[in-house]
Amino acid sequence: MKVHGQERWWPEKGEREAIWVSAKTAARVVPKAELRRLIVRLAAQTGKGGSFLDG
Repeated sequence: MKVHGQERWWPEKGEREAIWVSAKTAARVVPKAELRRLIVRLAAQTGKGGSFLDG
């Protein structure tokens, strides 16, 4: 996934901190099992361990 920018504001901005991490790290730190599985599946389909936004 190639990212060209990030919004400066989003509805949950005051509640969450956005960080860029690899898919492997995201799958390790995301607390929800269903979301972890989705991240792993997406990374496997793209064949890349690219960065995802997590917060």
